[in-house]
Amino acid sequence: MRNILTALAVVSLLSGGTAVHAGPPTALVSGGGTLFEFHSAFWMNLHHVLHEQARRNAVTKGANHWGPSYPVAPDAAALTEPQRKAWNEALDYYERAVVGRDLLFDSHLWWAKNVVSRHETDETLTDVDLAPGLRAALNLAAPVYRATAWPAHDAANRAWAAAQAVLLKAKGAAIAQDISATFVTPWPKDKVRVDLVAVANGDGAYTSTMPQLHAVVATQDPRDQGTRGLEILFHETSHGLIQGTQRALDRSAFDGRVVLGDLWHTVLFYSVGEIIKRHFKEHAPYAEVEKLYTGRWDGHLPLLTQHWKPYLDGKTTRQQAVDALVAHAIPPPPRAP
Repeated sequence: MRNILTALAVVSLLSGGTAVHAGPPTALVSGGGTLFEFHSAFWMNLHHVLHEQARRNAVTKGANHWGPSYPVAPDAAALTEPQRKAWNEALDYYERAVVGRDLLFDSHLWWAKNVVSRHETDETLTDVDLAPGLRAALNLAAPVYRATAWPAHDAANRAWAAAQAVLLKAKGAAIAQDISATFVTPWPKDKVRVDLVAVANGDGAYTSTMPQLHAVVATQDPRDQGTRGLEILFHETSHGLIQGTQRALDRSAFDGRVVLGDLWHTVLFYSVGEIIKRHFKEHAPYAEVEKLYTGRWDGHLPLLTQHWKPYLDGKTTRQQAVDALVAHAIPPPPRAP
């Protein structure tokens, strides 16, 4: 912490002593239509870039941190010595205190995500709700990021939003209606906030549901392009709509003393993938392309095709589909000791 605060003294050297501004003055990005509110926010992007590069550094030292397959950090060879010093100081903090935490499930990073989202275009982060060390690291790295990778990342985020806007305009409302009907839950009254970032977590996207639905999607992830990107948008939002179906599965399983594991998540993947495919015939469902129905979810695809698809086709009720899934459920593999 002391090293980071000391290194802040070099920040003015990174841009010749003047403030560096890059990108549009607002983080709000058009393209989300009536369903989504897209943001390309400087601090949110910087937070994820630092997390990802720190993860890579930790992996080279023997850590077992799964993550994205592509790099997004500033080109180290193009940095000046003061820039390199500031960036590495921030990375050191992330490697020590942040990268071992999960972006979705760690309560500290959940809180940090919500705090950072309040300050999209601020020149400096001063919010005391953010942990002092994290705040200092972000402020230290900010001038380097603004002067190097951020303009390209922001442009890529906005291009991704523009491409998704075409798909959303064509079929977005109908897809949202079908998903709401499937999960028997109304679509959110307010637009769902989606932060567009160069890199997210190992899944390429994640969503928190409290205090409201808030998705993060990696616009440079190869898995999140075209109609698969559209599926990811609706998949992430559906985490806020599937609770009723999940409870129905749990009730049925409890009565039959069946262990379901995360069958509900494959129901989510399958449902949204099938709905997107019904509106875009060329679409290949994400879970099938990424071979998610293997390993831990081995056997789930035929289970869903046989017992859940009839519900999607309007041939059975949700409860009948739920009971059939539970009756034929495949026990999850035992956890490693």
